Amino acid sequence: MPRWFARYGFAGAIISFAGESAAEKVEILKELGVTICPTPSLMGQTVAQVLAKL
Repeated sequence: MPRWFARYGFAGAIISFAGESAAEKVEILKELGVTICPTPSLMGQTVAQVLAKL
């Protein structure tokens, strides 16, 4: 596992020079068309929705 992963976690690995907050990063990703799963309990439902679009 890369050292940065253990230190920052996956979400923290998305680093920018502008210093966006986690919420701002989520909004940027959504604007780019990335599907965001809001909670782990919704993972199955979110994956099913994405797969249904294929």
